[in-house]
Amino acid sequence: MSRSSAMRTLAWTLTKKTGVQVEPTYDNYRGSRCWYLTWSDGPCEATMRKRVAAAARGVASIDVKELRYLRNKTELNIVVAFLAYVLPRPEILADPPWDALYAYNDTDFPGERDDPGKIDPAPLDPEAWDLARFAISQFTDEDRFPDGRETIRHIVKIGLNGLRLDHWLSQIGRQSDCRLLPPAVNTDVVSERVQQDLASAINHVQAELVGGSAHRNDPRVQLLVAETTRKLLLKAIDQQQLRTTAHALADGSALGPLSTAIGLSTRTLGMRFGKELDDKVAPLTWLRDHATEWAHACTAVARAAKEDPSIRSDARRVLWTLENADPAHGWRDLLGTIAAARTLLDATRRWPPKGASAEPCRHLEELLAAHDQAPPPGRRERALRRAFPSKPADTP
Repeated sequence: MSRSSAMRTLAWTLTKKTGVQVEPTYDNYRGSRCWYLTWSDGPCEATMRKRVAAAARGVASIDVKELRYLRNKTELNIVVAFLAYVLPRPEILADPPWDALYAYNDTDFPGERDDPGKIDPAPLDPEAWDLARFAISQFTDEDRFPDGRETIRHIVKIGLNGLRLDHWLSQIGRQSDCRLLPPAVNTDVVSERVQQDLASAINHVQAELVGGSAHRNDPRVQLLVAETTRKLLLKAIDQQQLRTTAHALADGSALGPLSTAIGLSTRTLGMRFGKELDDKVAPLTWLRDHATEWAHACTAVARAAKEDPSIRSDARRVLWTLENADPAHGWRDLLGTIAAARTLLDATRRWPPKGASAEPCRHLEELLAAHDQAPPPGRRERALRRAFPSKPADTP
């Protein structure tokens, strides 16, 4: 059998064994003219060499030592190999080692990283494929490199939790399925410094709760205070979740789908917060519906107050916030102006403004009163809510 016929037979055998198209070429790819075996993705070079050694055994016209190997890479498989390496060890993602960045070179597709004792690899983690496809889709063809460097850099920047959360929300938006299970948020990625800061804050809280007790070191006192601290932490978390839920409802999201999206029952969030949720939503919906009028009033009072000498210096520090109120960025960007308006108006009650700033202050005070007295959402407001807003906003 001629050398070319033997190489074609070998390539056909390898194609059948590996599941990828293997081509024999006699060419000068890397400075020497010889026989090359080329293929895309599929088994890594080490695995292919084992396949070749087994398939070429007994074929005198093929000297496997003279063969060269050329494996063509695709961006998807490069990113999949990287993710398959870091998913079981998320702590290395902040500063990925060389083995992670070049995991493709030792990864069989489909398969695990190369094991010298095995030729037939097991399937890669399906999550690696899903996350890799999603990460690549975040870039246009002009923004990314075929070697996957930009995609991998993006993954390192946002972290595995960020990637999983973004992918999860994209799935919900595409499938309109509020019952899609949320991803498990990995707590191992919280830095040691943050954990130390949290422990220090807890110690400060417990020290204040103990006060000057002569038995502060008694384990019964410490356990009691720790249990009380647990309740304080849960209350703080509930308040943050309440604020986020209220903002989402003001944006037009329905409460039930929000609850089920995070793995709770349809009524859990509503029962957890009760009437307090309506009290939080009411002023937010008012601000949403009156964003332009409120922003213009803030700007007007800030500009007038700058020229009014009766406005004291302690109130002037909020003028920048009021002057830069812009409804074009959405009602959420105006949330900080509420506290700024209160600070300015409190000062004007103690030292009434004179001249041109008096009327703008009065108008702003009327709007603030309307904001504070806004009625809870009615049936029409609730009926307009939908599963998720078309462009979900981030909670500030």
